[in-house]
Amino acid sequence: MKDSLKLFMIQIIIILLFPLLLLANTSIRQIEAQLGTGTLTLSVEESENLSISNALESFIPIGLIPYNINNNGVWLKHKQMIRWGAFLDDADTTYTCQVSGLPENYTLYDEISFNGQTEQFSGPSRLTIPSAFKTCTRTIDTHMGIADIHIQISHDITDAVLAISEYIPEGLEPYNMNENGQWFPETREIKWGTFIYDTQKTLTYSIAGIPDTYILEGQVSINGQIERVIGDDSVSVSLCPLELEIHNTPTVSEYEMMLFSVCDDIRMDITDKASFSVSDPSLVSIYGNYLTALENSLLTLTAIYQDQIIEKIVYLKARDDMLESGHNDSMIQANLMNENKFMKGEILRNDRDYFKIELSCNALIVFAYLSRSDTADIKIEILDSKDLASNALVSYTSVDGQNAYFYPALDQGTYYIKLTSTGDIDQNNSYDLVYTILKCFPGGTQHIHPGETKRSYIYRKLKSQIFTFDVFQTEVLLHFDTGSTIAGYQVEIFDSNNTIIQQASVQPSESYFFDPIYLADNYKIKVSHNSGIIDIHHPFSIYLEQSDLLEIEPNDDIWQATSILNNETIKGRLQKSGDKDIYQFILDQDTPVFLNFESQGEYFVGIYFYESTENNLLYNLSTTSGLFSLPDFWQNGTWYIHITGDEIDIPYFLTIVEKFS
Repeated sequence: MKDSLKLFMIQIIIILLFPLLLLANTSIRQIEAQLGTGTLTLSVEESENLSISNALESFIPIGLIPYNINNNGVWLKHKQMIRWGAFLDDADTTYTCQVSGLPENYTLYDEISFNGQTEQFSGPSRLTIPSAFKTCTRTIDTHMGIADIHIQISHDITDAVLAISEYIPEGLEPYNMNENGQWFPETREIKWGTFIYDTQKTLTYSIAGIPDTYILEGQVSINGQIERVIGDDSVSVSLCPLELEIHNTPTVSEYEMMLFSVCDDIRMDITDKASFSVSDPSLVSIYGNYLTALENSLLTLTAIYQDQIIEKIVYLKARDDMLESGHNDSMIQANLMNENKFMKGEILRNDRDYFKIELSCNALIVFAYLSRSDTADIKIEILDSKDLASNALVSYTSVDGQNAYFYPALDQGTYYIKLTSTGDIDQNNSYDLVYTILKCFPGGTQHIHPGETKRSYIYRKLKSQIFTFDVFQTEVLLHFDTGSTIAGYQVEIFDSNNTIIQQASVQPSESYFFDPIYLADNYKIKVSHNSGIIDIHHPFSIYLEQSDLLEIEPNDDIWQATSILNNETIKGRLQKSGDKDIYQFILDQDTPVFLNFESQGEYFVGIYFYESTENNLLYNLSTTSGLFSLPDFWQNGTWYIHITGDEIDIPYFLTIVEKFS
């Protein structure tokens, strides 16, 4: 009985102490880091007391790639785990592997199983892979819808072999790659290298594209070790300038509209993201980016993309209007074109075509050459019939059937259109010519009355516009405004002797106020372009302001007296010492009156009052303050007020009011 109890107690002790015997096994982790790699060593010292089965599992963090796994360890990629075993012996064993990855801090986790009992390894668990680079940084500089990218790389490895790649997201287009960078659109990568023995390298490229915010990714390989490019990675691309195009289709009345975002040399087709419309929808039908002309017309085509709008004036042809005669190879035989009518023609071998247009006014016109060819090279010239020996007013060569629009400003008269071949001739496809008068410019001399504003244009260099105005017993002020941010003007004022009395050079966006003009005369204003760019869309303006009634010189005796009416203010001027001004005031009944005299400055002024004749002086007064007021009672009849002074160039104002009139 006692022996049985002793055996039972031994069995209980063995059962309770067995796990402790297992824990007598030792499992230790060691970690060693190098550039781009790390070495993991798992050491297992097994107990000599028991026969043990063990298995190891090492969990590898995402971002690390294991290799050189010893002891038949198996990499289970789908579980991010290396598995060793199981092993059925009690020998001490060391398990190793190497991992490669991007410079970063990683936490390792390992387990070992002894006869079904699991424990963790002791020792360090943090692996820090150092960078091989001193710098491996991206910077981004954005401007005008373009982003300039700089990647700065430096290191201390003298025998390094470098290769670099950048991933470009969909919607962006790269260009201007330095260091022979190559663009691979199928994988959307820019690749540089390899570079040997370079310890410093700066790589650059530019990107443009559809407006949005993108994330850039890049990596650098140095001696096979891969690292990420760090630094700026978010790039916001704004919209580049838009370019609207309209193209022929095989059907005469049908056109294809296309919209591009253009940055430097990069043209991004954004047609499918735009909406299109025209100024008069009744003349066309639109489906997507295709348009069918229902009538021959000149319309404004509008494309909208995001918050930007672009417009373009286009001619659209639904049918033929006029055909060239076929015998129009000289000016004498030139075909007459009618406004807004399409003239269809062909350029054959050894051919030239002449047309003419007749303008009934000075005009801004739009003139278009519209080709159905993709190969024809045609020179278009607009010639002035009054000066055929001079250079063409317009000269342009259309290459490969390129359409051309011109906006010349022309004087009234007859003009010739000359078409000649300069290269390839397409005898199978035709062209059309058409023109429209957009606006007529004022012609000849214009007269301005006080209080009136005139607007006009200088539509060609060496042209000028003439205005006239008269001054009689008034003072006028001339105001000139360019009305333009691009055009500057020379403004000259002439008297009746054709002598310049005032002139000014008025720069773009400026206004100018000329000095008052008070001498009675007939005047001329000459306006000409002198700086900036000719502006045919924004007129300049001249305003003639009437300021005050003036005395009429000479008025130094009663026979030449300046008449002044009730409640009227006249501006006078004593032009020299001893000068005298005489005014006439007529009453038809005995009336109280109030006379007011004002001038600037302190000087002597004498005022003399006569009734009926110059010999009937009733009284005289004087002032040295420049101010004088007189209430009085005057009999009906004619009164003369005589003003004189002893200073030069004294301006003054004289008012007479009948108090009970």
